Amino acid sequence: FRGSRPAQVIYTVRDPKDVLVSLFHFARIFRPYRDPGSLEEFMGKFLQGDGAGTFRGNLGPFPGDLG
Repeated sequence: FRGSRPAQVIYTVRDPKDVLVSLFHFARIFRPYRDPGSLEEFMGKFLQGDGAGTFRGNLGPFPGDLG
């Protein structure tokens, strides 16, 4: 590696609406998940971080958070 350039990171994020619908349909067919209920009920749980985690939880700390 040349020089002392800082590392570069590419973080790919899916549209949350796509994640919601995809996870809802997966939860309906995958038996180990509990019954997701209606899409509206599932969305409420999804927005609270139940099922897919939170954005900050998946991303981790930002450089400004460290000090």
